[in-house]
Amino acid sequence: HSSKNDTTKNKILPKSAVMITLALLLIFTSSWSLTTASTSIETEPNNNNPPLPLLLQNNNQEEIQKLRKTIAQGHVYIHHNFFSETQVQALLQDISASKRDFVVSGLSDTSLGIGTTAKQNFGDEDRTVCPVPWWKESLSSPENEDGDKSSYFDNNFMLQTVSDQIQLLRTTLASPTTFPTRPTLSNSQLDHECYYSTSTVNASLTRHLDEFHEEFKGSRGWLLPSRRSLSWLVYLSDDHWNEDDGGELRYYYQDGFVDYAVDGGVWEVGSHDGNLQVAWLSSSFMENDNDLKKEKTVPVYLDSWFTIPNVEMEPHCILYTLYGAKKGGGDDDEDAESVGRREYITRPWPCDFTNGFTMSDFLLTQSLQEAAIHETQHECQTDDEKSCSENDTSNNNNNNGLFLTTQYAKKFYLIEDRKSWKAGNIPHKSTFRDILPKRGTLVMFDSVAVPHEVLRVRREDKSRIALAGWFHEETQVFFG
Repeated sequence: HSSKNDTTKNKILPKSAVMITLALLLIFTSSWSLTTASTSIETEPNNNNPPLPLLLQNNNQEEIQKLRKTIAQGHVYIHHNFFSETQVQALLQDISASKRDFVVSGLSDTSLGIGTTAKQNFGDEDRTVCPVPWWKESLSSPENEDGDKSSYFDNNFMLQTVSDQIQLLRTTLASPTTFPTRPTLSNSQLDHECYYSTSTVNASLTRHLDEFHEEFKGSRGWLLPSRRSLSWLVYLSDDHWNEDDGGELRYYYQDGFVDYAVDGGVWEVGSHDGNLQVAWLSSSFMENDNDLKKEKTVPVYLDSWFTIPNVEMEPHCILYTLYGAKKGGGDDDEDAESVGRREYITRPWPCDFTNGFTMSDFLLTQSLQEAAIHETQHECQTDDEKSCSENDTSNNNNNNGLFLTTQYAKKFYLIEDRKSWKAGNIPHKSTFRDILPKRGTLVMFDSVAVPHEVLRVRREDKSRIALAGWFHEETQVFFG
């Protein structure tokens, strides 16, 4: 039997060991919580962290390049099981707690002005949305002004892992090996957005774009320091979603566009040298000396800061594409040296001179008027098909028009043509693809170049739910 002193000793030692263990654990936990999002999720300090998705594992270059190429070609990148089921459950619990903050929000018709939901006539056939309460905290330091860790994450460790994973995704996208043209995605001070979205039976979202060139925004242009760059969603929808349930994301892409190697990189939809894409230009060409013509479409960018040498310093607007793209790149030495250079398709014009139209209506009107002139011109004087190429612009000079040739005017079309869409047409020369809202799946696409819509939810017993948002990059600086 132990003596009284031995008994006391046996009681004290385990208690001391527990206190020391707890102290060490507290120091370890505090130290880990103050690390950045990317560090905390990569080092995996305990077994409660969910496994990283394939895209974010050990600098997975194969998956990263797949993402870049997919988005650069104007498609939607899809990554199944981006969130684990445990993370999905944590988000659904957070949505339930935030239900009072959800508001009806369809696609705003700016012609009605910026006002209440009643003015926009939102109703049961629209989604409901709620800003994510912990999003702004996740972009800043995990400590508040008093030096305490955010109580929101204290109460839900799994939400912290979601936050870390989203921020790691953003910084991965900003890496020079992913999107060298979008380095400012890494800036946590930009107005990155995040929200919950729910859609019940009969709810849908009409076709739209998520972002526009600043010149297309009228009086609201050039006011904000950042713009939407990449749109993303992670679906939290009910299990076993199928085509009969509806709610698909339908996006439209140009079947005739593929990526080209330009200046050692990838020629991308969306922007070039900071100038945003506003339109497409179609072009027929002969390939491999065959008589069959192939149709290509290439992005058209709007430069708002073009200056006319030796004339005036006031910046003008001008449209351009990239040399060599219409023929699939240069095959000989001369063409190879020119690939990637600007090929202007309009004359420069004062950006505020649009004849009273919005910029989009001005370009649409000019292209239609000057394309009509093209129809009256006799492009070909021979029956020889090869010498009658549609790309031969020698007889299509447009001396008094905005477009350099009437051929350019004929082949030009805006990314967004709302009048055509309202008439029941799909985006010009496009093909669509539908994506089911599969639980835990990430989808991502360029905010400027991809028209998309959400189809009607058809099941009363299912809800289309998502955590969604936009990663921002800096707005183009004045004078380009």
